[in-house]
Amino acid sequence: MNVLVTSAGAAPGYSLINGLSCEKGLDINVIATDRDKYAPGLYMADKYFILPEINSPSYLTEILKLCKTEKIDAVFPILEEELPLFANNKEKFDKLNLKVFVNNNELLATCFDKELLAKFCMDNSILIPITYNLKNIIERIDDISFPVLCKKKAGRREKDPMFIKNKNDLLSFVETNVDKNIFFQEFISGDEYTVEMILTSDGAILQCIPRKRIATKAGVCTKALFIKDREIINLSEDIAKKLMAVSPLNLQFIRNCNDLFLIDVNPKFPGGGGLTITNGVNVPVLLLKKAFNMPIDNSEFYFDDNSVVIRYWENIKVV
Repeated sequence: MNVLVTSAGAAPGYSLINGLSCEKGLDINVIATDRDKYAPGLYMADKYFILPEINSPSYLTEILKLCKTEKIDAVFPILEEELPLFANNKEKFDKLNLKVFVNNNELLATCFDKELLAKFCMDNSILIPITYNLKNIIERIDDISFPVLCKKKAGRREKDPMFIKNKNDLLSFVETNVDKNIFFQEFISGDEYTVEMILTSDGAILQCIPRKRIATKAGVCTKALFIKDREIINLSEDIAKKLMAVSPLNLQFIRNCNDLFLIDVNPKFPGGGGLTITNGVNVPVLLLKKAFNMPIDNSEFYFDDNSVVIRYWENIKVV
């Protein structure tokens, strides 16, 4: 089986490549792509190709050409910026008789625009932090319980949210701010959880894998406690059904006292996905097996409860 993983320099890319490469039960030939010839995931794959930037007019053409020449059976697109490209051109990949693991464009648009996501949650009675946009936060400023967080509305998060402590700081920020790609949410303290979900192409839920975030670096979990928390699992399953999602899908929650707040939905493979693979659930392999009607043993969905998994740097000599 020939499997293509794009954007091999990103954390989700090399995590997937590692998971596919370590699978002994299937004959998987991993082909990786990236724009950077020194992307680490390239050197973990069986074969690699350097492609143009994702926003290049020739990117899709090169991907389709590669799928034909390498007889690709399945594609794992990685970065947020390229997912709509794959979703919008699904029929072109269908003609090549290959499987692309991506959600539909409507779901991508909802989840990647955090204001749209907040509206979806409110319309579906999903508990989230109180959310404001640039206009109504000033209109409601006397009713706000500070602090609040200022976050990017769309696009990949490159830094932690801005912490705004009080009314004066907010007024000063809004007065001088020129970035319209932002929104605000009340600050919720508590333990933060990521839930990695395994879903079929018709939305059936195969597994929910919650992990408590012990430590993060640049927004990616580096130390995690895996925990089979029934409340989190039930809520995650309910949200996935309301979204009508397929894999990949990852949810983020904060537990504050007795409340579980949904703080983000990411319909893409997670940067911390390697933690899940290390704890026994090889997500990309399971998705391949399900997509191609291969037998799956129940033990393949098992992960150790109350186990801590950490990640660390590894050096690769490539030249």
